[in-house]
This record gives sequence, structure tokens and C-alpha cells, in this order.
Amino acid sequence: MKNLKRIIVYLILIASLLLIAVNVFIGSCMGDKYSIDSKKIETEIKSKKRILYVYEFDSLTRKMEYELEIKVIDSMTIYKYHNRIDSTKNISFRLNKAKSDLYFVFDKFNVTDFNYYQTTSFKFDKYEMSDPVVDGVSPILFNKNYGILAWDNGWGNQFYFVADEINDEIMLPILWPRH
Repeated sequence: MKNLKRIIVYLILIASLLLIAVNVFIGSCMGDKYSIDSKKIETEIKSKKRILYVYEFDSLTRKMEYELEIKVIDSMTIYKYHNRIDSTKNISFRLNKAKSDLYFVFDKFNVTDFNYYQTTSFKFDKYEMSDPVVDGVSPILFNKNYGILAWDNGWGNQFYFVADEINDEIMLPILWPRH
């Protein structure tokens, strides 16, 4: 009887070790699969030069150099604007590709007017805050390949990220007078 109990304990022990080994094997195989897929998720990173023009009402007050980094990760595209001199002035926008919602900090923006502003190369959609506030950022002019062209901060300031390829085509400020 003691031998039978000992044999059952050994069989349970071997079965447990075998089960653990199978789980480790499957987990390592799945881990490889997911690491390959995660490389596919991050499909694209582009870097482009932009000049930020800042207007107070209709007067140009500042001009700064930025580097735009567009990063596509799964269903989200991130537009990071890196100030070339002062990293505290970096700005980031996110686009939910499935819903076409644009996010800036904690605010959500929806398309209100397709092809609101056009250049020879790009058509910019107009985005407004989903839950508008009196002094909130709105509108934003955006194109998924170009990024942000313009936004108004609600305090009489307008910001324009202009690329060399469209610099000669646009007359700033675009958003003045405010709608």
C-alpha cells in the first residue's frame, strides 16, 4: 500500500512538472510571436522640419524651429513636435485612426468640417473640442499625413506649424478673425 501511494505521488509530481514544462514552452513560443507582432505594430516613424509661427490676434510675435516626429503605433498615430532649443516647449497630439478623433493633452477633438483649408499638396480638416469650453483650444486644422497646421488657444493666440513645402502657399494668419 505504501508503494502504491509513493507511485501515485511520483506520477502526480511528474505530471505537474510536465504541465509546467508545456506551459513554459507554449509561453516562450507565444512570447516570440508577440514580440514579432509588436515590431509590426510600430510600423512607421517619420521626422520632418516645421516652423512654428505664433500670432497674437493678427500680429506675428514668435517664430521657433521644431522637428515633427510621426509615430504610428497600432490604431494610434502620435504627432510629437520637438522644439529644437527648449524641450519644455514640446507638444504632442494623438490621432485615433479608427474613430478619427484627435487628442491634445486631455481634450478630445472631432472633425467638424472636412477639407476646411487646402494647399496644393494637403487638405486640412477642421477639428473642434468635443466638450467645448469658453477659453479652450479650438479649432485645430489637421491632416493625417502633414500633422497639425494650425490651432487657436482661445485667448487670441494662434499657432501655425508650417513646412517648407507649403510655406509659399499660405497667408498667415489663417484663423483670424476667430469664427
